[in-house]
Amino acid sequence: MRTFVGFGFGPIQAGLFLYEADRSGAFDRLVVAEIVPEIVRAVREAGGEFTVNVAHRNRVEQAVVGPVEIVEPDDPILIDAIADAEEIATAVPSVSHYDGLREALAQGLRRKASRAVVYAAENHNHAAELLEEAVGAREGVRFLNTVIGKMSRVVSDAGDLAENDLAPVVPGLERAFLVESFNRILVSRVRFPEPFVRGISVFEEKDDLLPFEEAKLYGHNATHALGGYLGALRGARLFSDIDFLDLLRDAFIEESGAALIRRHAGVDPLFTAEGYRAYADDLLERMTNPLLLDTIERVTRDPDRKLGWNDRLVGTMRVARSAGVPAPRYALGAAAALEALGAGPEALVRLWGDVDPDERDAALAAVEEGGERLRTWLSVSPQADPRGLRLRAQGGVGRLPLARVSRSSKEGLMHLSMHNWMRQEPIEVTLDRLAKCGYQSIEISGEPTRFDTKVVKGHLDRLGLKCWGSVTLMTAGRDLVHEDPYVRYGSVQYLKDCVKMIHELEGEIFCVVPSTVGKVSPLASPEEEWQWAVEGLQEVVAMAEPLGVRVGIEPLNRFETYFINRHDQALRLAHDVGGNCGIVLDAFHINIEERDPLAAIRAAGKDLVDFHVADNNRYPPGQGTWDWPTLVATLQEIGYDGALTAEFVMPIDRSPVAAATDVEEETEMTVGMDKFIRDHGSGALSDEYYTRMVKATADFLNPLIARVPATA
Repeated sequence: MRTFVGFGFGPIQAGLFLYEADRSGAFDRLVVAEIVPEIVRAVREAGGEFTVNVAHRNRVEQAVVGPVEIVEPDDPILIDAIADAEEIATAVPSVSHYDGLREALAQGLRRKASRAVVYAAENHNHAAELLEEAVGAREGVRFLNTVIGKMSRVVSDAGDLAENDLAPVVPGLERAFLVESFNRILVSRVRFPEPFVRGISVFEEKDDLLPFEEAKLYGHNATHALGGYLGALRGARLFSDIDFLDLLRDAFIEESGAALIRRHAGVDPLFTAEGYRAYADDLLERMTNPLLLDTIERVTRDPDRKLGWNDRLVGTMRVARSAGVPAPRYALGAAAALEALGAGPEALVRLWGDVDPDERDAALAAVEEGGERLRTWLSVSPQADPRGLRLRAQGGVGRLPLARVSRSSKEGLMHLSMHNWMRQEPIEVTLDRLAKCGYQSIEISGEPTRFDTKVVKGHLDRLGLKCWGSVTLMTAGRDLVHEDPYVRYGSVQYLKDCVKMIHELEGEIFCVVPSTVGKVSPLASPEEEWQWAVEGLQEVVAMAEPLGVRVGIEPLNRFETYFINRHDQALRLAHDVGGNCGIVLDAFHINIEERDPLAAIRAAGKDLVDFHVADNNRYPPGQGTWDWPTLVATLQEIGYDGALTAEFVMPIDRSPVAAATDVEEETEMTVGMDKFIRDHGSGALSDEYYTRMVKATADFLNPLIARVPATA
C-alpha cells in the first residue's frame, strides 16, 4: 500500500500534489492535513472528493480528485499516515508556518521503517533545509526543494464563482481552487544508495536547483510584481487587463535574462538567449491568461516583503548590477511598489537592515531614479521606454497577444484550413494561394528543418492568415512503436521539434500519427508497442501543453497503418497519455474504418482536436458521396469550433482516359517526400490543376461553415 501525505489544503496542495498523486495511479491512500475545521468537515461530508478548476489556454477544466482523507494536524491518523508514506508534501503559506506542522511530521518520521521524500513547496530557496532543521534529520528521508512555477489562487467571491462558472472545492463551500494546467515542476535530485522511484513521476529532478530558483524569483516573480504594481497605478483589475506587455517582455529578457544568462551560462538550455526568450514569452502568455482571474490586488500584496533586499524587485536589480546589466524597468517596479506601500525611499533602509552601504546606496539611487521615471511614464504612455521614456516606434518589439485564441473560437465558427504536404513548393506560394482561395489558416507540414519560422510568420501576418498547427510526416525512420529504442528516441525528438515550430508560429494544435505511414506489420508485442507509444507521447504532451499546443492522435485506415485505425483506439491512447491529449479524425479514414462515422465524431466530443476533410474517394469535399451538410452539422452538435483542414489527395491517372489537366510537372522534393506522396497514389500535380482543387474545396465548404455557428 503506497501512501501520500500533504500539509495544507490550498490550491497548490490540492491542484498540484494531490491532483498529480491521484492522477498517477501510484497511491492507494491520499491524506491531507488542514487547520480550518470548516474545510475539513465540508470535504469529509463530500466523501473526500473535491474539485479543482484547471485553466488551460482557452477553457477551464473541472477535475475531480480523491477520495482523500482530510484530517486536522493533531489527529493520530496523520501520524500513522506519515509513518507509512513514501511521499510527503508541505504546501503551507510560508516557511514561518513550519512550527505548526513540525511536531506531527517529526513524530511520523520517527516511526518510519521505509524510505520517503518530503517536497517543501514553500516559496523559499532553502525551504527543504529549513524544514529538515525544524523536524530533525532522519535516516532514509530526503527533504527536497522545489521550483513551482504553477500559478494558482483561491476564488471566494460569489460573483466571480458564478460569472466564471467555477466549481466549488466541494458542494456548498463558497470557495474554489483555480490553477493553471502548467505542471513542469522541478525538484532536487533524490539521492539514496538504492534507486527510489517516485509515484509523482511528472516532476523533473535537477542536481542543482539554485539557477532555476533564481530564474523563477528574478524572472517570473519579478516580472509578475513589476506588472502588478504598474498595473495597479493604471487602474487595472486583472493582470490580463494590463496594456504594457512589451515593457514587461523587455524587462524579462533584457534585464533579468541578460543577467541570469551571464550568471548561469552552460548550466541548462534555459540560460541561453533563445531559451530565456522562450521562457519569458511562455510565462507572459500564461500570466495574462484571462481564465486565471489573476487579480492585481492579489499580485501586489505584501509590498514590504517584495521590496526585500533579496526578493523579486530589489533582488533582481542587484543581480543585474552584479552582472553589469542595467535594470531601469525593475527599478520602475520598485518605485511603484513603494507607492503601494505609501512610503518614500527611506522606508527601504529599514526594510533592508544591515547590508553593504555602497550596494545599499546604489540600490536607493536606482529606486529614486525609477520614481522620477515612474511619474513621467504614468503621464506619457504605458509603452514608454523607462530608460529615457522615449515612445516606442511602430517597428519595436510587438505586443504579445493576451491569449492565442483561434479565430474560430472567438467567433463561434469553425474555419477552413489546409495541409501543404501534398504539394512541395515554396511556402510563400502555398500561403498566397490559400489567402486568394478563401482559407483562414494553414496546418503546416511537420518539417521543422525546412521552415524558417520567422519568415513563415512574416508571410502569415502579411496575408492575414494563421498557423492552425502542424501534422506529422511519419516517413521511414519516424516511429514511436519501433523495436529499436534509438528510432523511438529520434521520433520523440522529431515531434518535439515540431512542437517548437508550432509554438514559434503561434499555432494551437499538433496532429500526430504515432507510427510510420505505410508500415502495416508490427515489430513487437501489442503491450510493448502500446507502452512505447504512451511514453513517447507523454514526453511530447509534457512539452506541448505548457506552450499552448494541444496534441491530437490521428487514426489512419488499415492500408496505411496497423496501429490506431479507429476513434475508440485513439481515444484510449489519448486517455493513457493523459494531459490535454485528444484525437484527430479524418473524413476519408473514418469512412473506411468506422461502422458509423457520425457516431465516431459524437464519441470524440470535447476530445476532438482537429478534423481533416476529403471525400470518401479522397477527392476534394463535394466530389464524392459524403453528406457534407450532415457531417458539418454533427461537428457543430458536439461544439467543435476548430478547423476543417483540407487534405485531399488527387490521384495521378496514367490511363488513356486521363484528363488533360491530370499531368505531372517537375517539382523539387526530397526522396522521402517523393515516396510519401507517391505511396498516397499521387504525385507532382500541375499548379493550375492543384489550385483549381484548392479553390473548389473552399467554395464548397465555406458556405456550410458560415451557416453553423458552434455551440462550445
